[in-house]
Amino acid sequence: MVENHVFAKKLGTNEIGEILEKFGKFQFIQYTLVCLPVIFTSMTNVNYVFVAGEVGYRCEIQECDHPNSISYRPMWWRNGTDECRRPVLDRQKYELRNGTCSEDTFTNQTTECTQWVYESRNSIVAEMNLACQSWKPVLVGVMHNTGMLLSMVIVGWLADR
Repeated sequence: MVENHVFAKKLGTNEIGEILEKFGKFQFIQYTLVCLPVIFTSMTNVNYVFVAGEVGYRCEIQECDHPNSISYRPMWWRNGTDECRRPVLDRQKYELRNGTCSEDTFTNQTTECTQWVYESRNSIVAEMNLACQSWKPVLVGVMHNTGMLLSMVIVGWLADR
């Protein structure tokens, strides 16, 4: 501690400022080269937030959803319906309305859903059809972080050789 104090007195504040001010072209290149790996590594870690983000979805009802005009929240969809369950279509009411759907054309019963309509296709949840399987997008993040951990251990071992 005494040595640091003596060193600071010998140099003086102006001299330290002069040393630190000399941040030229070479120092800028070195600083950039040191920061590049950190930037690219952080990009892959932050990417998971966007790739595996929550995306809205609902069960597809083939009688009501036409292939060219599938909307995420159509007028006939009941609010509060579970996204993982499909409301049962009342065939009598459906046929009386000439094959058009409304809130009245469904019964209060639900069945298991096998196909979904997504709000956006910009997520692995939509691309890989992972609706109602919340553990699978999490598994992607776990596998990524496990791979990063193993690669850091191996690269550290190789760097020491």
